[in-house]
Amino acid sequence: KKSYFWYKKAAENGVIIAQNNLASMYYYGKGVKKDLQKAFYWYDKAAKANNEVALLNLGSMYVTGDYVEKNASKGVNLLEKSANLGNDTAKMKLADLYREANEVEQDYNRSFNYYEHLANKSNTKAMYYLGFYYFNGFGVKKDIDKATFWFLRAKSLGHKRSANFLKIHNLK
Repeated sequence: KKSYFWYKKAAENGVIIAQNNLASMYYYGKGVKKDLQKAFYWYDKAAKANNEVALLNLGSMYVTGDYVEKNASKGVNLLEKSANLGNDTAKMKLADLYREANEVEQDYNRSFNYYEHLANKSNTKAMYYLGFYYFNGFGVKKDIDKATFWFLRAKSLGHKRSANFLKIHNLK
């Protein structure tokens, strides 16, 4: 209740981080009644000020059609802005969207580039997908040695799915 009071006061006075945090309180119903309309309002306000987290959150709402009319193109545009501001969560979401091709046209090259960036920052899920892409030749030339490298690197950091992939495909 106290945090809501201060976030609301700060948000109304133009504090961008408070706008995003208040929106999240409304979105998840934390400390306040869940209200997607108010969440959208505050995410939109903070996103217009180029807050990378608000851009991610608002973009996600558009991609999923949560409260707003589903608009994957607008959502991806907002996620790209967030990613360009350095938001790694937005980069992962975009990598997954381009890989899965449920909301956008499949683009293994774009997906690979996001995963590569994140893998170089020790993200084990991204390492797994780099290995998977090299193993299958998705967006890159098939290369079992590079695939094995990324699976082993992810495994060394505790990624079980990579360990299973190595075992199933007898890669060492």
